[in-house]
Parts: sequence; structure tokens; C-alpha cells
Amino acid sequence: MATSFDHRSAPDDPSVVVDSRDGTSELKSRNFGDVTSLTFGPCDDCLTLLDAENTVKVWSRNSGGVHVLGKPKTGLAIASRRSGRLGVVRTDGHLEFYGSAIGAPPSPGPVIDLRRTMGMSLSNDGRTLAVVKDSTVTIIERGVKPWALIGRESTPTPVAAIFASNTVLVTRTPRDVRIWRLDSPKRTQLTPYARWTQWRKQLGLFDSPAGFRWDAGARDVRRY
Repeated sequence: MATSFDHRSAPDDPSVVVDSRDGTSELKSRNFGDVTSLTFGPCDDCLTLLDAENTVKVWSRNSGGVHVLGKPKTGLAIASRRSGRLGVVRTDGHLEFYGSAIGAPPSPGPVIDLRRTMGMSLSNDGRTLAVVKDSTVTIIERGVKPWALIGRESTPTPVAAIFASNTVLVTRTPRDVRIWRLDSPKRTQLTPYARWTQWRKQLGLFDSPAGFRWDAGARDVRRY
């Protein structure tokens, strides 16, 4: 388990503390300053962090070295698998993917404006990204344009989303936690409208004068 801290003013205060699974060991980083977001990966011994100045840094637990990804002060959100694939949203709205080879140039993500992103999560297989932005959770499949909209809601506003597996997404709002099954229907024999209709039924969306609304009783949604 890794924990990040903000307001690290003392020179010897660690910005990140990593505890072993059995609780018998603890590893502390040096002072990186305030850390606003933290994720394991993309390499096996790496942790990627986003600091308060919007700089994305990769910290190697074995060597203690730190590598800055991309230009400093341009990161907006980060998400990764346990290892092997890291997604970074830049302040200009561009999405980039990094592999486990730290220092290698990134590959571009789908062409979509992700400015104002509040948070995101990458599925275990690295193929699907959930983005929280503008009161909406959007699902993006690797290499293509957005292909499913989970919901648009002003109250409660989604504030976090995290994949529990390749097809299970957990979203948190100020009022509740919801678990979504994202098993994709076969898309080869469906027209775009039929595909969208099937997605809406599966994800529990229905029309209202205010737009798409959550349906907590849908078959593939469980609310806590």
C-alpha cells in the first residue's frame, strides 16, 4: 500500500510511504513536496506521482531515482495498471500512454479533449479508461473515440471512478457508491443507434427532460 502526503514542509518529511502487504516493512521516499495523486506503475518497482505543481514524476523504489515524464507542470491526471501501462492527461487536454520502459516516448491516446478532468482509472488489461469530467464518467477504449457514456448527472456528481477488473467499474459520488458491469455487447452486428440503445439499457440510463439520469434499479447497477 502506498500513501501520499501534502504539506510536506520539513526537509526530512517523506512525500510517499509504502507499506508491505504483511505490515512488516515500510519504505519512505524523500521529500518531493506536495503530492496530489499517486499510482503504482508503469514499471514493477515504480510509483508515479502528480505533484501540486502538475509535474508527473516516476519514483523507483529500488534505486530511489526520480524521472520526470513529459514537460514539467503540464500534468492534470494519472492512472495506471499495476505495471506496464500508464495514462497521463495533460493540462492541454491530450491523453498520452507510457510503457514500462521509463524514458521512452509516449504513444498518443484517443483524440478527445480531456481538459478539466477530475480523475481517471485504467482497467487491469490496460485497454479501457474511465474519465471523470464535467459531472460525467466516460468510458474510452484504447485507440478509438469514446464509445460509451455511463451517465450525465449534476446531483450527485461523480467524484471518483476505479476499475475493479476489466469489466467492473466502481464510481463514487458525494452520496453513494455504485458498481457498474461494463460487459460489452457484440458490436459487429449492431447499427450505431442499436448499439447505443443496448448500452443505455445495460447501464441503466433513461431519458428525462434534464437529460440522461441514473437508474439505481437497473440490472447491471448496484448502489451502496
